[in-house]
Amino acid sequence: MEGYLIITASFLSVGISTNKMSKNEKYLQYAAMITGAIGSMFEEDSEWAVDQEELMEGNNLTHFMHALANVAPAHLYNSLTGDNKNQLEFNHVANRLCFQYMNAAKEEKEA
Repeated sequence: MEGYLIITASFLSVGISTNKMSKNEKYLQYAAMITGAIGSMFEEDSEWAVDQEELMEGNNLTHFMHALANVAPAHLYNSLTGDNKNQLEFNHVANRLCFQYMNAAKEEKEA
């Protein structure tokens, strides 16, 4: 999947190639690892292989994106924290994180 390779290369060059990472760049390293794991789902010999052609049929891409963006992160968050947030409640957590990291990046840029 070409888009996956471009995204991974971007994360790797920005997030991992530097030894001096600010505390706000650690997320880029995690993003690279997660993107790599998700990308492996599109390799034919993967245990978790997803058929890209099937993904483009009907509403399968919508189902996949919902699982990727909402269901799986909420489940992981609940498993790690012992919390019991539904998908919408977790979305609020994710939006707060987006705002937090956006502001941190802005502050670093201005400093």
